[in-house]
Amino acid sequence: MNSVSKTVKFDSTQFLSNDQRKIVKRNLGFPFIDINDYVTDKTGQIDSSNLIQTALDDAVQTGIKHVVFPSGCYLIKNTINVPAGVILVGQPKLPFKAAFNLDFVCFLIDTEQSINKDAFILSVGSGMKGFAFYWPKQLKTAANPIQYGWAINTKAEPSQADNITVEDIMFTNCYRGLNVDFGGQWNVKNIFGQTFDIGVRCDRVYDVARLENVHFWDFWTGGNEPAKAFVQKNGKAIAIGKVDGLQMKNIFAWGHKNVIHFTDFGNGPAWCQATNVMSDICEVPIQIDKANIIQISNFNGTIINPGSGNAMIETGTKIDGEVSVMGMNYYYSMHGINVKSENGVIKLSNITKRSRAVDNTDIRGYKVINQSTAKVFIDESDYNDVSGIVQIGSNVIWSADENVSDLFINFSTPHLLEGNDGRVTAIANGSRFNLQGGIGVLTQPLPSINKAGIYLFECELKLNNASNLDSGQFYLRLSDGAINDIILPSLAVDQFHINKTRLLVPVIFRNQNLQLQFVYGTNTGDCSIDVTNLKVYQMNDVKVNQSTLDWLHLKQPNSLHDPAPNYNTRNIINTSVSTVIEPDKTSVVNVIGLDPVTITINTAKARKNLIVWIRHYDYNQTSPITVAVTSGQIQDANGFFVGDSMNFTATGTNALGFVFDGNNTFCITVHNS
Repeated sequence: MNSVSKTVKFDSTQFLSNDQRKIVKRNLGFPFIDINDYVTDKTGQIDSSNLIQTALDDAVQTGIKHVVFPSGCYLIKNTINVPAGVILVGQPKLPFKAAFNLDFVCFLIDTEQSINKDAFILSVGSGMKGFAFYWPKQLKTAANPIQYGWAINTKAEPSQADNITVEDIMFTNCYRGLNVDFGGQWNVKNIFGQTFDIGVRCDRVYDVARLENVHFWDFWTGGNEPAKAFVQKNGKAIAIGKVDGLQMKNIFAWGHKNVIHFTDFGNGPAWCQATNVMSDICEVPIQIDKANIIQISNFNGTIINPGSGNAMIETGTKIDGEVSVMGMNYYYSMHGINVKSENGVIKLSNITKRSRAVDNTDIRGYKVINQSTAKVFIDESDYNDVSGIVQIGSNVIWSADENVSDLFINFSTPHLLEGNDGRVTAIANGSRFNLQGGIGVLTQPLPSINKAGIYLFECELKLNNASNLDSGQFYLRLSDGAINDIILPSLAVDQFHINKTRLLVPVIFRNQNLQLQFVYGTNTGDCSIDVTNLKVYQMNDVKVNQSTLDWLHLKQPNSLHDPAPNYNTRNIINTSVSTVIEPDKTSVVNVIGLDPVTITINTAKARKNLIVWIRHYDYNQTSPITVAVTSGQIQDANGFFVGDSMNFTATGTNALGFVFDGNNTFCITVHNS
């Protein structure tokens, strides 16, 4: 007969009372307090608040600082104060199971329905690990949620948030999640959930602290419930006030108003770092109302309504401090960064805008808008799609040296231009363009420009009756009368024009036949745009360098030579000069001017072959550039058109000379091979 052995796990304390089990476990040296020895109901039917508080107080008395909660639901009707040094332990690393109705430890919060009534309050050195929170009376069908207090708060006394630990937490449908106030050197990580107001708030953090792995999304509301709309308009995954050296990383939010909101709760602004931040379908992913020093890196994502005019990052009207953004990739958004602040410094680099071809989405907009007077700097690699006063890196500085607005008749009052169909009317310091109706064009000739070079257009734009805007267009277009119009700004009207936006846009004047055109219309509703304080400035030639010309090449790609690495490059602007090319490698000379220029190519350094390209940039001029050969062996020296080239064999020390007449903008490139 076979015998069957079976191991049976026997708990020698199971027949004892709760008090007897506590004594036995303590005498056996159990390293934790078991909440089962205090709480009898794990179905969430009976209030466990006072029993849990007793267990935490016993932890202090016994010196056993860990209180363990087995799986189950614990009803909380009163605030629980976690004593200093006590750690509550549920199911670490698994609280998100609450989103999928799996095994977890959950606190059912049914406290007083008051914004001032918190569920748990931590003290110095205390913590919570591995818990889900749920508010049974919070309804998806309610347009306005119940305003409960914080799920987890810190004691509102100096240093009481020092060294706290909060990990592996799920805030299922919280009005307010975690508030860390008055302390530093704390660690918060692995925070999940959905929040109606604020998920994680930090203020009065006076020492380095760490917040990481935060994930808020609308898993609970789902669908089109009224609660979902409230979260979209109001929910802030993270709100940051006064912090000194806060380090944030791996932050994500979906379907909320903000991923991060930087502000001042009355104690000062933030000094912090945020890296690896992602937004999906948020209204304004990062809102910066106040700043001390904020550094954001590796940020990407989308906004909820690309036609709203909202940007991935927006500022308040007075941020006071300095913000750096390094590495931002976004799509499905009209704009990247919208700066509304009248002060402060914004530094930007590696800003990438892309369309989502898979969605057939190609939203045109700006990488950077500066609507006010903050100092905004953008890296040289991000030249395109900027609006307002934005300095391009450290080497490209636009200098409005001479106001030449008076050279143009009716320049500042476009309503007086010929062709006005009655939809353009006078206002103080400018004109109002009614966008209702078909396309209208007012043309401002620029006949008084008799000097080529760099000019800067300045104006202010403001949209009226924005609620009626549907398909309206308004843009300024600089045209040479034949080809390659330059549009300023580069998109139709959108909501950011509700705030008066100041544009300062540099352009190259390449010839004497330019026109400034105001293009407007196509809207079905009644709305208009005000254009005021129109000015044009000329930049002093001596301040033009290669960086400014390269920037304009990217904005106006047919104005200058194609960029090429390792070229010897020089620029000649509005001056009769003679210059010599020493072609030890590929050389480029750009000429923007109206005066004759002599260029000599020294063939003494030539190798087997020299190839010369002469490219003419006055496209409306049909005659070829006049080339007079002063020396050298060149056949058919005249009649070079755009892209024409000539090959010749170098003959030792001979020089090749070219004399170009005035009123030409061209580039000569010499390849030495």
